[in-house]
Amino acid sequence: MLTLPEDLEMQYNLQVKQFAEQHHMPYITSLERMGIQQGIQQGIQQGEYVLLLRQLQHKFQQVPDLYLKKLEAADSDMLLSWGERVLGAKTLSDVFEASASNAV
Repeated sequence: MLTLPEDLEMQYNLQVKQFAEQHHMPYITSLERMGIQQGIQQGIQQGEYVLLLRQLQHKFQQVPDLYLKKLEAADSDMLLSWGERVLGAKTLSDVFEASASNAV
């Protein structure tokens, strides 16, 4: 990776911006791209959380705080795993505890 001196970096960024404007090409920096990707991932995970919570509430009516905290702390993969387990679960513990025993 090449690091430009600050004055050259500013000049480079200005030239890239001007080129993009002249050719009607929006320029998104790698930092902006990473931010967009992170925002998309957070949105997906939030949707998985909301859907699983609604499924649990529909099937079991009440979801105790213990399980709500687990939901809030879970990553996307865990939420998906629990979402699959809720289909055949008879109790809340079937959803959460069975997946913990299968974790690597």
